Parts: sequence; structure tokens; C-alpha cells
Amino acid sequence: MSAKRLCLSIMLATAVATGATSAWAASCSKTSAGFEEWKTEIRGDAINAGVSERTVDKVLANVSYSKATIRADRGQKSFKLTLDEFLRKRGASTIV
Repeated sequence: MSAKRLCLSIMLATAVATGATSAWAASCSKTSAGFEEWKTEIRGDAINAGVSERTVDKVLANVSYSKATIRADRGQKSFKLTLDEFLRKRGASTIV
């Protein structure tokens, strides 16, 4: 598989992954509990979206739960706000 095709497949898988609803995103825990289940669900979503099993497996083989990344993500002050507060604070009316 060419690098370009792999990149496009990864982008598609990411798009599938980020299509989660806010309710699903809100259920994330502060631990790795459920991470492997999430990977299994994302694998199925990506395959259903047309990404080949081989590509999905190759991409997900190196995906792991990173405590440092989660800690940094949870530490972002902007994301402690509600969506409405965030949009008001960041000037969404001029952006959108």
C-alpha cells in the first residue's frame, strides 16, 4: 500500500473515530478501562466505512492508551467549559 493510500485510510479511520456522539465521549473514564473495547468498536466502524481489514489492523496494532496524553487533554482549561461557554469564549460567531 502506498504511503498516500495509507494516510487516506488513517484519515478515514480517524474520521470514523471522531464521529462519536457527545454522550459517548462524555462516558470516557480517567483510566484505560474500556480502551480495548473502544478499539474493537472503532475497528468495526472503520471496516464498515470501507477501510480494509488489513489497513485497520495495521493502524490499530500500534494504538495504545497513553496516560500522559489523556492527562494533558484533561488539563486543557478550554475543555472544562460547556460547549456554549467554549464557543462564546473563543468567538465562534466570527469563526463560523
